[in-house]
Amino acid sequence: MSDETETETVALDDETVENVENVDPETEAEVVTLIDPNPELTQAKADLSEVQARLRAVSAAYRQLQEDAEATKERLNRASAFQTQLQRGETVAKMFDPLDNLNRCVDSMGDGDAKEGLKMVIQQFMGALSELGLEVLSPEGQMFDPNFHEALTVVPVDNAEQDGSIIEVFSAGYRVGSRLLKPARVVIGKHEAADS
Repeated sequence: MSDETETETVALDDETVENVENVDPETEAEVVTLIDPNPELTQAKADLSEVQARLRAVSAAYRQLQEDAEATKERLNRASAFQTQLQRGETVAKMFDPLDNLNRCVDSMGDGDAKEGLKMVIQQFMGALSELGLEVLSPEGQMFDPNFHEALTVVPVDNAEQDGSIIEVFSAGYRVGSRLLKPARVVIGKHEAADS
């Protein structure tokens, strides 16, 4: 055995003891059972770890509940907005026939103050409906789209570019937001190639 002091690092639970001096080789061979010097501290650490784990679990569950509540609130807001839009559409749809009749009446009248007065009333009426979200679809010259247009008849056209396009609008269509309330009633052009 040497005269020098040997240094060894020994791990005891969570603590490290350094510089153990004068380690005897015979002592190294012996198995020493260490007794926990402070069992209350060890139990307190275990309890703290358990409480921290439960706190993390409760916090995660609380965050999930908050996210679920926010998603439910957003879904209810969207449903409410859709319901409001639907009710507006139903209210506005009841005005279409009288409005179309007024427009036909104005078209059949001769020039004069009465015609101009009725046009002004129709414009005010349309302005009020526009504030409720009404959009008028008057697709003359556009291509026929069965999602927005109702074809009344098909007429022959000479120009190939007018094939499938709307030649005349019998009555305008209406929608509120993305909901179509009434399709535009239209006449469609059909080009037929001349036989040679």
